[in-house]
Amino acid sequence: LGEPIVAGPWYNSSVATAGGGNMATCRFPVQGSRRGSEVAVRALRKGDWRSNVLYHLLGPGEWRPVAVQAVLGMSGGLPRTVSLMPRPDVDAGA
Repeated sequence: LGEPIVAGPWYNSSVATAGGGNMATCRFPVQGSRRGSEVAVRALRKGDWRSNVLYHLLGPGEWRPVAVQAVLGMSGGLPRTVSLMPRPDVDAGA
């Protein structure tokens, strides 16, 4: 993408929920000095709150990301999806 990477226009972003509000997906554009991309974050709500009423009364809780991906355009080819999640085998110094 090229440095610096900045957020794209907010009106091209989206947020969706599923699973009774226990899973959220957020998509937003980013722009680097060479090209742009779309980043998608999928997260699960921690805990076992099944009631949206309790959720709104007790607060937002915590979210655990399960997928963070960027779509990179390929010159003359199809876009490819790249995971931005840390890999335990690489991050642990293995």
